[in-house]
Amino acid sequence: MRTVLTVGNTAFPNKQTKKFDEECEDEVRTPEQLFTQSINSVFDRIISEIEIRIQSSKIINTNFAFLNDSQLSQLTANNLEKICADLSFKYAQDLKAVDFKQELLVFKDQASIMFANFS
Repeated sequence: MRTVLTVGNTAFPNKQTKKFDEECEDEVRTPEQLFTQSINSVFDRIISEIEIRIQSSKIINTNFAFLNDSQLSQLTANNLEKICADLSFKYAQDLKAVDFKQELLVFKDQASIMFANFS
């Protein structure tokens, strides 16, 4: 049953919009329409997953941006220690602050020797 909106002496049928994945009781769908509906659902899922991965990549890029050659070469040992402590807190299962700091200090020294334009 359709509801009717009455304004003054004029009656307007209440139009309800439906989304592409909603079905009407009296609507018969062809195989092509069902296929299109399925494909649209898959595309929506893929787009959502890509957006989630892009956001995750941006977060990781922000967290590890200090590894950029120009930033890493300019960090002092104290700043590097603070960054390593912060990252080891965020990634507690994967990083230990002391080990990570030592590895980065060794890498920083070796990179300055190996690459002429590092510092």
